[in-house]
Amino acid sequence: MFQSSMSCSWSDRNTKWAGHGWETFMGLSSWEHTQELSIFAIRPDGTGFRKVIGKEGYALGSPSWSADGKCIVYYEMTRETTWDAHSSFDVNSANSSIVSVDFATGTDRVVEVNTSGVKIYPQYLGNTSSIGYLLKGTTYYNTTARSPAWSPDGKRVVYEKVSWDIRPRTNSSTAGMPTGPTASPTSSQPSTPQAD
Repeated sequence: MFQSSMSCSWSDRNTKWAGHGWETFMGLSSWEHTQELSIFAIRPDGTGFRKVIGKEGYALGSPSWSADGKCIVYYEMTRETTWDAHSSFDVNSANSSIVSVDFATGTDRVVEVNTSGVKIYPQYLGNTSSIGYLLKGTTYYNTTARSPAWSPDGKRVVYEKVSWDIRPRTNSSTAGMPTGPTASPTSSQPSTPQAD
């Protein structure tokens, strides 16, 4: 294993660091690599950088605070499962747990949810011990929900919805473009269907 700091950046005077560090599995170098991830904390002024919790052979991610700031909740999966969790072929056979720890000490580890499926983006719901999370996988209909965030009272959720359809071939400038409100043709002129 070796320590890697990916996507990091320094402030203009090199007094603050922001980024994500993890131990990577030796021998793999692209985004598809399996990885160990740990939970880190740093103060807004850049001081106090420390590892809150890590677990050998596991990926820990998507940390979220309890309402009182005393605990964090996160997902935990084996390093090998990180590959399955990214694959549409294997995601339904992969599993993760939702875990909480005391933020100050990284101790008092509690497995909050240990059912089947890849559970990510955990968050405490309001000022309670109830936890919401995204269950990844299941049935896919060209739509994916991502990045859920619950309101402070835990009664509402917002999320990113990703969906797409292939546009029917009408001419070379629009063939294969996604349809729907996010699609934008290559020119502002209406396209005229052309014979192939």
